[in-house]
Amino acid sequence: MIAVFLNNKLITCDSILPVMMEVHRRAPSRPIRFFCFELATFDAIRQNVVLSDGIDRIGSLTLLGRRHRGPLSWLQHRLRVAGMLLPLLLRALVRRVVLIHFKALNEWPLRVLCLIHPRGTYYFQANAAGFSYLDDVVIANLSRQRATDRVIPCGCRIVAFDPNWPELQWPELADRERLVCGTAHNGAAWLDFVTESADRYIAADFELNGVAPQDDIIVLILSHIGRQTTGVDFMAHDDRLPEILAETLDILDEEAPGVPVFLKPHVITDMALLRKILDARCHMPLVITHLHPSALATRARFFIANYYSTTFGAIRQVNGVTIEYTDYAPAVLAATNGGSMRPDLVTHFINNDPEALRQCIRRCLATPRRDFPAPRPPDASGLIDRLCGIEGT
Repeated sequence: MIAVFLNNKLITCDSILPVMMEVHRRAPSRPIRFFCFELATFDAIRQNVVLSDGIDRIGSLTLLGRRHRGPLSWLQHRLRVAGMLLPLLLRALVRRVVLIHFKALNEWPLRVLCLIHPRGTYYFQANAAGFSYLDDVVIANLSRQRATDRVIPCGCRIVAFDPNWPELQWPELADRERLVCGTAHNGAAWLDFVTESADRYIAADFELNGVAPQDDIIVLILSHIGRQTTGVDFMAHDDRLPEILAETLDILDEEAPGVPVFLKPHVITDMALLRKILDARCHMPLVITHLHPSALATRARFFIANYYSTTFGAIRQVNGVTIEYTDYAPAVLAATNGGSMRPDLVTHFINNDPEALRQCIRRCLATPRRDFPAPRPPDASGLIDRLCGIEGT
């Protein structure tokens, strides 16, 4: 059995699911159970039909957090969780489970699972989009948030999607086995699953939003779209995010009239503000979607965002075109030498230049949509073999 303990951010589910699909393809009889800790995370996974269907195809998703509040709910929750975790504890004692986590087993009481079965515990990098030193420098220099203390992860094996992940170089982890597996978003299991299901998912989104289906779409990736008040001062001024979103939509309307624009919100997107912006453009074929970018990439001419998104990582793995159209503050542009904070994920970077965006859109629409790549070769790190329980690995 494989037990996967997800973080509260959806990116951990997105990062690990393709890996688990590769495992399931090679060892279909091996049970895989995903666990999450917050009802909001559970609901977000179930709302993302691609991730939800992918999990149900290979295993199950269990909520360890509380569903309800009330006088007896605390006790009922503790009893329910104890009943779910006791079998895992017994399996750990007899070495019949693989434990995968992103930080959950660093803390009590789940830490006991790792202490009992450390060699069967894998600590994974949380984001398959990898690590960017440039991004890290900008955030460190401009963030209003305090740096967090270093937490030494629990587990004998450290797994990175990116060889540049700083934790691989931590001296405290020098005695741990380190594996670099790369993302599985371009693996055979994930690509087959996405390509066979994408048309059905996209057709359902068209119907739900009352927009006539078309073969080609444009995808607008959203994040925070309100006033910039906390975190990092990325934008030219605090009210720039809603302004540049409206500007982007208007340029898309001018340069790609009639082409459906699929808007993919983030959990932090202010949906009331988004609806206000969209209501002013009700003549456009606009579709709110929660589909995975890999599914959207089967039909998208290009993806665009007003701030770089780690979502772009999965898009680039399937040959998708990404545009970052933004208006960064001078301090950010100075740190990035006038470019994106994640140039490895961005095909076209444009900073506050509407005419350059118009020209870029014209070029993208004049270029045939790129085909998905051939599946990448099997993982060379041996990770999949180990998770499948193959002898000698």
